Amino acid sequence: MATRPGITVAVHGATGRMGRVLVNAVDRADDLRLVATASRSTAIALTEAGEDARLHDTVELMLASERPNVVVDFSTRDAVLPLARAAARSGADFVTGTSGLTPEILHELRDIAADSNIGVMVGPNFSLGAVVLERLAQEAGRHFAYAEIIEMHHAGKADAPSGSAMATARGMLEARDGEEFANPAAQIENLENVRGGEIGGVAIHAVRMAGLMAHQQVLLGGPGETLTLRHDVIDRESYMLGVLLAIREVGNRRGQLTYGLGALLWPEQKGE
Repeated sequence: MATRPGITVAVHGATGRMGRVLVNAVDRADDLRLVATASRSTAIALTEAGEDARLHDTVELMLASERPNVVVDFSTRDAVLPLARAAARSGADFVTGTSGLTPEILHELRDIAADSNIGVMVGPNFSLGAVVLERLAQEAGRHFAYAEIIEMHHAGKADAPSGSAMATARGMLEARDGEEFANPAAQIENLENVRGGEIGGVAIHAVRMAGLMAHQQVLLGGPGETLTLRHDVIDRESYMLGVLLAIREVGNRRGQLTYGLGALLWPEQKGE
């Protein structure tokens, strides 16, 4: 895939769990140059950041002082649109892995990309294994009438269910041309909402507890058999190959929103 030599990168959310890993990954990449970092919390020093990286209190200062080619965001849902607009004003492409983006936010991001002619990439999950699981689930979902998803994350994850679980369910429905899965309700519910949330008949169950990182199971069933697909993240380094790929490719997709890493791994999958 084509890359732009010497792509300059700014990271927003740099002091968070993902942000700190990303700063180090960008700094190690030969074809990328980390030029700035920003965070709402500046209490944590980025001791392993490159010498050229500067930690700014505000996005505006970051963009004005460094003029990066790509702004990467791992922060909070409320920060995504203001940051994307700021990136567009500076002419920077925008990549976000922030979870829990609503259809309304995605629609606005699509408009920002088109109106400002920047590339915008949204990754519900940047793990290569998770994206492969999603594609396998789409194929398997064509052949089974029942499907449920169990997603399990660390106790500090803010949103539920995960963006990855929701993207998996929606992708399975698209593969079935919108035909919903069977979702039998319990005749007697001893606990309210015990069957979980639901997208197109796919029940989604969210687990949050200490000791977990990020895990997802897709369970499919038909007469006399079940199929289980599972993916486990044991280290946040697993996300870095996907994020770096997005940084390198987002500038080749100016004027459009690309949703999901699968659109980069499989070019026939156009994303948004």
